[in-house]
Amino acid sequence: MSAQSGISASEDLMSKFEFFLESDDRIAIFKITDEVCEYDRAIKQSNDLAQDLESLAKSMDPKDARYLAVRSNDSDQGVVFVAYVPQDAPVRVKMKYASSTNSIHKQLGGSSRFSTIAFWTEHKEVSIEGWNEHIAHEGAEVPLTEDEQSLKTAVEHEAHRMGTRQSNTGIAAMGIDAKIDEAGRDALQSLAQDEATKNIAVFHIAESGEIQLAQLQEAATDSLHSHFHENEPRYAVLKHETKAVFVYVCPDDASVRHRMVYASTRIPFLNYVKSVVSIAGVLEASERGEVTYEAVIAETTPRQVSERDGVSKPRFSRPKPPGRR
Repeated sequence: MSAQSGISASEDLMSKFEFFLESDDRIAIFKITDEVCEYDRAIKQSNDLAQDLESLAKSMDPKDARYLAVRSNDSDQGVVFVAYVPQDAPVRVKMKYASSTNSIHKQLGGSSRFSTIAFWTEHKEVSIEGWNEHIAHEGAEVPLTEDEQSLKTAVEHEAHRMGTRQSNTGIAAMGIDAKIDEAGRDALQSLAQDEATKNIAVFHIAESGEIQLAQLQEAATDSLHSHFHENEPRYAVLKHETKAVFVYVCPDDASVRHRMVYASTRIPFLNYVKSVVSIAGVLEASERGEVTYEAVIAETTPRQVSERDGVSKPRFSRPKPPGRR
């Protein structure tokens, strides 16, 4: 499978999704067949969201990836787009769904139709507990532990400056298992093997602490920022022709917990990426609008790289002493 999935929503899906929005159905289910995302079925709405999610879970094969549109009881929450990509699914299936999530979400109306996007990777998350965890995660910061609270000020300051120098010991101290999912590792291998391409792999950190592939597709060079979440941090690796750039976006309005997790995981993840893909530069931004193709190209120019933090820095010449009279 190529790095760009090329999956599109069928006309039947577009039509039935419009019908779903006007109906009283609770959940609409979509699946990828060949290279097309099709409408699968719907689950009727009862008065109990927990019961409807339980019915959904019982009707699903735990290993089958699906996209879901779930209607909340709360009008403020509206309809949530869910990418259910179980860890036990075949690697090719996981890559196909992960790399198509952003595209299918946009084709169905994006943020104008969906309040949020949820990423579920375990069958147990298809439940009211998984739903409530997502809503709580989106709506408020999770209370910090005593250890996390003690680290808050220092880490938040470093993350805000986008110059954090956390080490692997920082991950252990915060109890984060920063492993990378199989789809993510395969995506990096794909970028490394493609000699000339303009593909982008975007990664997010799941609640479990695992770094997961969010999308793998051809980069939208005229709107590169669209690949990144508006108010959540993201990592990305962008291939520009034969060179690759590591991108780290940490919005100023991201939650404290998100900033802490991404800041402390950044260096270990960057080091892993470098072991797979030849990185020509590192681009960091405090809002996604700062990520432009011009900025990426600028990072591919030769620079002196600090081995300590992996951040590209301009090469400066030693000042010459003033001349004598």
